[in-house]
Amino acid sequence: MPQIIVKGVREDKLQQLAPQIIETVSRLVECPEDWVTLELCPSLFFVKDGPTEQYPILQIWWYSRPQEVQDALAQALSKPFLDKGYPLVQISFHVFEKKDYYEFE
Repeated sequence: MPQIIVKGVREDKLQQLAPQIIETVSRLVECPEDWVTLELCPSLFFVKDGPTEQYPILQIWWYSRPQEVQDALAQALSKPFLDKGYPLVQISFHVFEKKDYYEFE
């Protein structure tokens, strides 16, 4: 935990950014890197005239954290995508209540 779901990015681009993203999340959230899950969900986006290019959409699923941590993480995660030339990055946070999250081994 946290889990980051990414849409609107090609696999090769996300693969290049993955180490930086995982390190950033681990550092700001103060968790081990192997707790961070990064998932690419290939998506097709359409406008009236057909398929279109899309900007990165990141959904972060995690336990609630202070607003300052959330703000810092959103800012830090947007930077590598903006630096790669994407004109816009959309980031949303989704909270797991600890009572509602199960993990079995």
